[in-house]
Amino acid sequence: MTVIPSTSATAARAPSRRTLLGRLWRRLLGQWRPPDPGYSFGQIAALGPFDESALRVLRASFLAAETWEHHEVHTSHLVFALIKDDTVKSICARAGMDVLAVLPFAQMTLVKLRRPPLGDGPPLASANLWRTMVKVAMHFQAAGADTISAAEILIMVVRNDDDLAGAFAAASVDFSTAAMLKAIDPALAAATSATPESTLVALRMHNDHFTTQEWVVKVLTEALGMPEKMAAAEMLTIHREGSAVVLKGKREDVMALAESIRAASAEAGFPLRLSLEPAEPEEPGEPA
Repeated sequence: MTVIPSTSATAARAPSRRTLLGRLWRRLLGQWRPPDPGYSFGQIAALGPFDESALRVLRASFLAAETWEHHEVHTSHLVFALIKDDTVKSICARAGMDVLAVLPFAQMTLVKLRRPPLGDGPPLASANLWRTMVKVAMHFQAAGADTISAAEILIMVVRNDDDLAGAFAAASVDFSTAAMLKAIDPALAAATSATPESTLVALRMHNDHFTTQEWVVKVLTEALGMPEKMAAAEMLTIHREGSAVVLKGKREDVMALAESIRAASAEAGFPLRLSLEPAEPEEPGEPA
């Protein structure tokens, strides 16, 4: 049975996300050379189990950046693509909201973006868009969602973007998360509303063809506190079986740690994929 490190100490100290990120960058980066800034469509799409509507919107975001001659894909491009998407408009209409009312705001944010000369390749996603999509993936996976739709992306973007939320208010549109979730999936709405920050979740680490085994061991030992031999064995399990649960703890703490690990891994050039899932009740006698 795999021993999962306890997160009780982490919960007691409650370090901030900034503290976690700074600590991981100092301990993890070491000799690794940071890559060129920017993330490809494939890296963004790999962050979560996005459905066809979400992938369509993400592609449209990259296309919007190219059309507007921007060298980076920002959250502004994502918002523009979400508002123009027929599926999102239909769901918003069922929830009693006219999402097109904020289209002028979305267009204005694109107009204000700088237009440096384009490089040789296609536009790449900015770090801000990367962080936004990490939050989207973590939130809905913790709620038990099998896939993440474009409408669910819009919900998280509005939650984390005060300017966009203000634009809805200025357009006299009462953006209701509860109404949106009910229009998407009543079961998901119930699960999300019943998932407090203190709910226990499990952090699953996935295998990929780019992240090195050395980096995985480094994350397991220095970020999650595993002994080196246990970390090496866990790395092999992930490599052979495709994924493994490496941590259990309160949703708030695990999400903060996972976001920091993802950010540090991306900085080091590795698309390490993590996902959250409801933690199964522990068997009697199982180590915490």
